Amino acid sequence: MVDVVRKASTLASLVVIGCFALTALVSAGSVLLNTPEVRPDMTRVVVTDTSDHPDQQALSYMVSIQYQEGGVWKQGKNFARVVRNMAAVVDDPLTTEIDETQAALTTYTKLMNKVVAGVDLDQIILDRVKAKPGFAGTISTIDGQLVLTLTTPRVRPDVTRMKVRTHIRSAEGKAYLIGEMQYREGGKWKVHRKVKKELADKTDDPATPGNEASTAYTDFKSTMDGGGKSMEGRGMDEMVKDHPGTIQ
Repeated sequence: MVDVVRKASTLASLVVIGCFALTALVSAGSVLLNTPEVRPDMTRVVVTDTSDHPDQQALSYMVSIQYQEGGVWKQGKNFARVVRNMAAVVDDPLTTEIDETQAALTTYTKLMNKVVAGVDLDQIILDRVKAKPGFAGTISTIDGQLVLTLTTPRVRPDVTRMKVRTHIRSAEGKAYLIGEMQYREGGKWKVHRKVKKELADKTDDPATPGNEASTAYTDFKSTMDGGGKSMEGRGMDEMVKDHPGTIQ
């Protein structure tokens, strides 16, 4: 009796999974772009957040390395740091294999002394950033904000491939194509932006100018069901129309 119940339960699960698969199929593939998408270089650094923790003798801050696109400054990368005091550490004679001796660090105190003396906190932080390798530049006030303009822009990798994800929602009579425009950095593919395309059947509305009639979804499905095309391949075929490249 128990086996019969288990088999019935398993069959019911398979039916549910099968029904879901029919209404929401998903597949993915990638396209090597014919023309890489060049991303703007990062040319400046600004302070985006500071938080003082006097009880911990520590100050945390975040800076943003930015690029300009369409006349707007956008975040390229963020990084956070903590400036703190550290008590002196004396050597423990019982641990003969290591020497724990460490002089006291008063970095936080020195930083806050500058603030008390009237130095702008953002100026202090950007001075610290400027001293790091690859961040040499000029600090100035632009539109009321202190900005570190980099002498040598930080180059960002070009977008060279598009990862295509195809979603078929048969219950809606639509196919959704999502292209993840990707670049490679640190041995990993990362998403720069996403492009979307919807395929749906439509009838013409005589009340609006133009002819909206479309059999896009039916055509898309027919090349899979009767044309021998995989969903992955069909999705990439459709996306390379707008973003030319080599299907991988």
